[in-house]
Amino acid sequence: MALFDVLKLYGRRVSELHLRQSDKNVWTEALGPGDIDYPLLAQRLARIGVEPHLVLEQAPEQGTPKTMDAVESAPPEPEVRGGGVWRRVGIGD
Repeated sequence: MALFDVLKLYGRRVSELHLRQSDKNVWTEALGPGDIDYPLLAQRLARIGVEPHLVLEQAPEQGTPKTMDAVESAPPEPEVRGGGVWRRVGIGD
């Protein structure tokens, strides 16, 4: 079942999302353009009034570019994107 189908069926019950990005089915280093449309996800969550806890994951695999570390892959300051605030949480936060 696809992400947006799950959201359509169970969206109001979503309390936590683990997010990572892939590009052509290979996990990427950071959230950005790729296989999952995160701005659309943020809009859909806002539309149904759900503000889940977000966990940003890195899941490197064979083929994943390795050009940055975990801290570099997250935005350094809170950013407003798609109706929500995204904040980097570093080690020890």
